[in-house]
Amino acid sequence: QRMGAGASAPRQPLQSLSADSIKELVESLGPKFADIGEQLQENGYDGAILADASDEDLDELFDELEVPKLKQKVLRKKLAWLKEGISTASLDEHPAAADGPPAAAAPKDEYVVDAYDCFLSHKRSDCQDVVARVHDRLTDAGYRAFIDREELEELPKLKASVRASGKLVFFMSPKIFESDWCMLELCTAVDSGIDVLPVTVEGTTWGGGARVFP
Repeated sequence: QRMGAGASAPRQPLQSLSADSIKELVESLGPKFADIGEQLQENGYDGAILADASDEDLDELFDELEVPKLKQKVLRKKLAWLKEGISTASLDEHPAAADGPPAAAAPKDEYVVDAYDCFLSHKRSDCQDVVARVHDRLTDAGYRAFIDREELEELPKLKASVRASGKLVFFMSPKIFESDWCMLELCTAVDSGIDVLPVTVEGTTWGGGARVFP
C-alpha cells in the first residue's frame, strides 16, 4: 500500500526502483546510511512508494526508523532530485565517482553534484592543514565531508556544492571575513536554509585582540 498522495512532479527514475535498488542507493551515501538502506529494503519500501510519499509520510517513516535529522536532510535531497526525474542519459552524462553516491540532478543553471554530510568552509592560507585533518577524521568516521581541493572558481558549482550539504562548517580564522569565496559560501548556506556550524580556529582574534565579529 502506498503512502500519501505524493507530489505531482515527474518521478522517474525513482518510481521504477526496486526495494533492492533503494537499498543500494541509500548505502551509496556512505557507511552511516547502510542500516537505513537495509531497513527500507526489509520493510519493502521501493521507489514507487517513496515517490508517492508526502513530507508528512517521510517524517513518519524517518521517525519510525529513528533516522537522525542530518541524515534525514541528506535523504530528502536525494529523493527530491530523483523525484524531479533524472533520465538514464543524464546519469550517463554525469557519472558518479566510483567511491561516492550517484550524481544528483540540478537546475539548468547549476552543476550536478554529490550529496555531502557537511561542507568545510575555510580560508586556505589561515587553516588549510587543520581543516584537512578535520576532513580526514570525519571521513574515517564514515561521514561525507566536502573540502574544496579543486579551488572552485565557478560560482554555480560552488553554490551547488553548498546546497547539496547537510551542514556548512564555518572555520572562523583571522582572515575568513576577507575571503569573498567564504562569504559566498556562508550567504548561500543561509539563503538555502542550510545549518551553519561556526568553529573558531585556535588562536584566532579580531578587533584588536578581542573575539569580536568585524
